[in-house]
Amino acid sequence: MTFCPACGTRLLGGARFCEGCGTAVAALATPASPPPAERLPAAPSPVEHTAPAPPPGGQATAVLPSAGPATAVLAPPVERVPAGSPAVTRPAAVPGRSRRRLLVGVSGVAALGVLGAVASVVVDQLTGTGGGADSPEAAVVELAAAANAEDAVTALSLLPPGEVGPLVELYQDVQAKATSTGVASSAEPLAGFDLQLDGVAVQAEELGEGVAAVTVTGGTLSWTVDPGQMQGALRIDPSGDERQGTQGTADLVEVTREATDGAPLRIMTVERDGDWYVSPVYTLLEAWRTSQGLPAPDFSEEVDLDGTGADSAEAAVRLAAEAASTYDVEALLDLLSPDEAAALYQYREAVVTAINRDGVLAELRGEGGLEITSVSTDVGEEVGGRVPVTVRSASGSVYDDDGDSTSWSLDLACLSWNEDGDTDGVCLDEALADEDVAPGIAAGIDSLTVLTQEVDDRWYLSPLATLVSHAREAVAAMDADAVATTLGVPQFGGVDDRLEDGVTVSGTAAGSADHAVYEMDVSAGSVLSACVEGDAYAFLYRPDGRPAGLGATVATTTGPHRVVVEAAGDGSEDFTLRPTLGTVERVSLPAEVEPAGGDACGWRVLEFQATAGQPLLLSAEGGGEVQVTTPSGETSWTTAFVPEETGTHQVTVAADQPVDIAPVDALSAGDTVTVAVDQSLPTYVLVEEGQTLRIEVAGSGTRLGVHHAHLSTVDGYSVDSSSGSYSGRAAVLYADEPGLYQLEVQNPSYALATYSVSVSTY
Repeated sequence: MTFCPACGTRLLGGARFCEGCGTAVAALATPASPPPAERLPAAPSPVEHTAPAPPPGGQATAVLPSAGPATAVLAPPVERVPAGSPAVTRPAAVPGRSRRRLLVGVSGVAALGVLGAVASVVVDQLTGTGGGADSPEAAVVELAAAANAEDAVTALSLLPPGEVGPLVELYQDVQAKATSTGVASSAEPLAGFDLQLDGVAVQAEELGEGVAAVTVTGGTLSWTVDPGQMQGALRIDPSGDERQGTQGTADLVEVTREATDGAPLRIMTVERDGDWYVSPVYTLLEAWRTSQGLPAPDFSEEVDLDGTGADSAEAAVRLAAEAASTYDVEALLDLLSPDEAAALYQYREAVVTAINRDGVLAELRGEGGLEITSVSTDVGEEVGGRVPVTVRSASGSVYDDDGDSTSWSLDLACLSWNEDGDTDGVCLDEALADEDVAPGIAAGIDSLTVLTQEVDDRWYLSPLATLVSHAREAVAAMDADAVATTLGVPQFGGVDDRLEDGVTVSGTAAGSADHAVYEMDVSAGSVLSACVEGDAYAFLYRPDGRPAGLGATVATTTGPHRVVVEAAGDGSEDFTLRPTLGTVERVSLPAEVEPAGGDACGWRVLEFQATAGQPLLLSAEGGGEVQVTTPSGETSWTTAFVPEETGTHQVTVAADQPVDIAPVDALSAGDTVTVAVDQSLPTYVLVEEGQTLRIEVAGSGTRLGVHHAHLSTVDGYSVDSSSGSYSGRAAVLYADEPGLYQLEVQNPSYALATYSVSVSTY
């Protein structure tokens, strides 16, 4: 029987890696000693304010109380033993910290319920004194306690500043933008989300100098999402429905095992300047490495930075471009900031192994490559410890495995290329706009700028700070329209103008990423109609932000309704908008409604009584569809309608368009009728949900002739067809989708004949 010397887990026969810690079996130099009787002792029952002492000779255990104060109070520390030996530690007592009621979310590795935080904090809360914890266990348990108390200040102070510092600034910008544009409440930006952690218990294992793995051995995670507490822009989803409230509870141990395909998830902690922090990046890399069976880092060895970096900020960017052009992954790794990417330096062997495994990198190199012949850069002034380097221009070529090449050149954010004498190109703002990125955001990205950092007299790239910098610029360029459009709820954007009954306004809309938003007070029961001239559409929204239809709506409550105008195509469109207030027109069925007349523009609403199960045909001039609204508020565009409920229904139709609304008799399963067939008089068949109908048409007159039966939807889409014969064989058709169909029977020999139609389930 063999055991892993790194963590004491029993090694299964034929295993390539330890299931407990991921150590490669081939790397085990000597047989392991038997582990303690219990490698992972059961977590003791939580006791408020205290954590029980670890078992003799076992790993350290810390427990978060299941109830009581937000900060866990733990026993004093004891001396830590070297890596590879059973670690016996207990974290120091945690002093109370000020609390601020903000949501702490679960993100990335925070699927455990003990990582991640979302809050408004200043950067010095992370980089100043008081950050970190006294031990790996304390870092994880304090983070869990902070999450439980929704205390973002404490939570973020327990994450490594080098990893998350720039992200804090970005979140500050996002929160400020969300609150200033009315998307989120300034008092409670993410009200409606709640997280609860109970009885979190952990065990720690020192892996090397300044690195330790912590495993969750107990605890539960509970969550609640209450849309009723959210701001409108967050409460309404892009489809216009209110988001669904959810709640649940999960066992943290099970959650961690599901996140790592059944293996224990190791939360990685790192020591910085004497304090311990929970590292999301180390944790993600460790989970990935273990799941992929990649080599484990040797944390006992200090990271060797000899030969890394560049002589200057400009040189770092140039070397990175050269490495990228030749797919030189290791050269790129050598240029990443040791502050931001310390984890990648220690997991370097795993990263390189993964990239080279199965010959993927060699295959890429064989398929072609990128050649850079010139790069021109500008170096800016240092800001926040980082120096920006802007690529003003560059040129080169792209070649494939056949030797064919295409020359290219970069001018700030505009790329052009020449292939076989044909020149083409695109600028970044245009490309982003084509992807429906708001024009203000796209226009703000006018160059390729990389942030660099000096560490120990060498210059490196700062990828995280670079991405955050561009993201912050994009956020700064966003107005209320861009924020609302990004969330998929343009009705919550900034108002371009106030509307008055019968008064025309002019505007411009540019595709789905740039809407024009208008607001108008409407009394309950009134019909708000929007007449749009130009290649654009008007969408109406109720005061709560829910969709109210296209063109016209009946106000269910008094309040400010919004009209959002969107261009019909991808380009910019000028339009005019004239709103009108009217009343519902009541009609009796069957109804033949004439157009409104005069200079009628926009839409009107007709109201009628319908009976559940009684099919209706809605015939507008030109065969177009009309919008039907049921008593429960459901809407659909159709030319045939089978009511599911009895009561008052509404039809929205263009004001200058006549419309007929008529009940029709339809055959259903079990019906058999004899009909006189005329090509202009179809027979209707109703298929209900879950049915497949077999429709048989047989001649029953004195002269049978050759008949042809055709089944289609009422708006003309063919479903099935079949022909009979002189011998009397019947035409048989099938329909399996619910709805109303029309059956037409043709007799080429005689203008009129009699046929039997039988409908049955199939």
